[in-house]
Amino acid sequence: MILAKKDSPYFISEYYPAEESKKIASKNRKKLKKGRLILTVIALTLASLFLLFRAAAITEATYKIEKMKTELSQIKNDNEKLKIKIADLKSMSRIEQIAKNELKMQEPSSSQVIYIGGSK
Repeated sequence: MILAKKDSPYFISEYYPAEESKKIASKNRKKLKKGRLILTVIALTLASLFLLFRAAAITEATYKIEKMKTELSQIKNDNEKLKIKIADLKSMSRIEQIAKNELKMQEPSSSQVIYIGGSK
């Protein structure tokens, strides 16, 4: 059997599938490489965005914690001031002074004192 030249009108490509399959395989490889490259770029972009959002969330949480610490410190200071004020208001000398001066109270006389269930 004699084979026809490629330029010949008698050339049938079915007898030479290797050349066409090489061209198709080459195109497929190029498409596959391009697809892999695109997927890699997308994956890297998504990973970068994830890391950026995570860093932003951590920064925001740190800011909130510092703000809360400042508020807690202020509340503790206010609480201490209120405790001191309560102690001043509860003092016996202050209560006695208010009773005598503002309410016009006085010490009871011995005739006004009644002992119950005990000796004099």
